[in-house]
Amino acid sequence: MTILAGDVEKAQTISDCLDRLTVSRAELFEAMDAEIQKQMLNDEVRDRESVGDTESTVETIDVKDVHQDVVNEYVAEADDYELITQILENRDQLYVHLYDGYVHTFVEVYQSLNSIQTLEPEN
Repeated sequence: MTILAGDVEKAQTISDCLDRLTVSRAELFEAMDAEIQKQMLNDEVRDRESVGDTESTVETIDVKDVHQDVVNEYVAEADDYELITQILENRDQLYVHLYDGYVHTFVEVYQSLNSIQTLEPEN
């Protein structure tokens, strides 16, 4: 048997999840479907054009420069479960994600207690 230990977080909304997981804008963007990424950048270009910025293009805008209201709009439209699952899958850490339709429960697994017990001392 393997015994795992980790930190537990619970959240009810996508915003709570993103805050508790400390998700960067780049990480959020990467978790979105390629078509959604393209739409988000196109919306940002249109917003910039509406205020006179004619030099910004989809190719020149970095995700960190996309206005928060544009990001929020796409997050609100996203499927919470799918977005959160993709964020967790993209990370190097091991997670357990439980979802009962209302509450997301995350466990960030940070060690195996069995492996700690069997470690040999370093010379």
